[in-house]
Amino acid sequence: GFVVMDSPLVVYREPDATDPTMPADVKRAFFRDLATTFSDRQAIVLENEAPPEDLAEIEQITRIRFTGTTNGRAGFIPRRS
Repeated sequence: GFVVMDSPLVVYREPDATDPTMPADVKRAFFRDLATTFSDRQAIVLENEAPPEDLAEIEQITRIRFTGTTNGRAGFIPRRS
């Protein structure tokens, strides 16, 4: 099985640095948790922002940037010829 998530972090806003109730590392923790929780399954996350750069060290994460052009990958679903 697999799960697809469409823009789960788009509405999240970083908290005020003086607010001790919300950790500032929520986005990074979200992707790290997915890599751990879905280590034997697949999770596809379609997000408007790139994940934190330091997540490239986690081999379970494959990042694909969709460009919407012929330069790079145009989109998630391939176009018919």
